[in-house]
Amino acid sequence: MLNINQDVTFFCLNKTRNNYNIVKQKTMLPRMSLILAQSEGYKSA
Repeated sequence: MLNINQDVTFFCLNKTRNNYNIVKQKTMLPRMSLILAQSEGYKSA
């Protein structure tokens, strides 16, 4: 019984962590492109 519970818990944690990473990447990417666009703007200015 314990092993099954551990597996389920680990699976749920892993899924949550993956979702968190996806959300983090989605919020990071626009910020990075904004920073890049700003630095490009400064270079050309």
